[in-house]
Amino acid sequence: SAQAQAMRSARTSNTLSAPSPQAMARLRGPCWAMRVGVMAAVSSTTRSLAPRGAGDSVDACYTRDPVSMENTVAIIGGTGAQGLGLASRLCAAGCRVVIGSRVPDRAERAAEDVRGRVPGAVAEGLGNAEAAAAAALVVLSVPFEHTADTLKGLRERLAPGQIVVSMGVPIASAIGDGPSRLLGVWQGSCAELVADLVPAGVEVVSALQNVSARRLSALEEPIECDVVVCGAKAARARVMEMCELLPGLRAVHGGPLANSRIVESMTALLIGLSARYKVASGVGMRFTGLPE
Repeated sequence: SAQAQAMRSARTSNTLSAPSPQAMARLRGPCWAMRVGVMAAVSSTTRSLAPRGAGDSVDACYTRDPVSMENTVAIIGGTGAQGLGLASRLCAAGCRVVIGSRVPDRAERAAEDVRGRVPGAVAEGLGNAEAAAAAALVVLSVPFEHTADTLKGLRERLAPGQIVVSMGVPIASAIGDGPSRLLGVWQGSCAELVADLVPAGVEVVSALQNVSARRLSALEEPIECDVVVCGAKAARARVMEMCELLPGLRAVHGGPLANSRIVESMTALLIGLSARYKVASGVGMRFTGLPE
């Protein structure tokens, strides 16, 4: 993530199983109400969560179940500091979370860590592609320089109706320069690059670029900052609902995806402020004058 990279300052079963009745009861809290609306879109590719038998591959056994996907958030790169903090926060809010990693064992260990931090957490660890196929909302929490390669590995598993959330910022530390500087991106922003790379019918929304890993990880404290959410209207509204599940976080309607260019540059500014003022938790931002 941009903040974690600049500030520098798990182990589960091999199957993705359906939540227990107790877990489903928790999901019928705030996260259950977060309607992602992918059921019709993914019905043509419906596959169901099923136990894996001996000799079965992961692909053969766990599948797109619209009901399960609707209430699941996948975090690609969820083993990093920012992704792990977000996973813990969402689980604490009652969401079902699937953590993705290039190395499935690392994802499993990260999920175990979340379950250790959040009593009753419903968290699983999988490879990136399998995680992306299991959720309606897919959050990309990878450094900018890994964005294109990561998405190439996910393309075949993403389906129309899913929403990909871009947290990336093209900070210059990706090429060894200062973290408070931005790189030029042909598309205009990291989020617009993501939109160029996902399959047709997959919506891209940008959010959470300006929330530090430390703020996300401090579960005992409210986050206390605003996030600007940019993208198409319906998808943006759904991501705003997800963001507001996190205590102390306010989602601000940021308009179309092209405005991500401005938001990403603000993140670089916040990184510089955090360094100059020696704010270990990362400087956040609040907008005044907005209606409640």
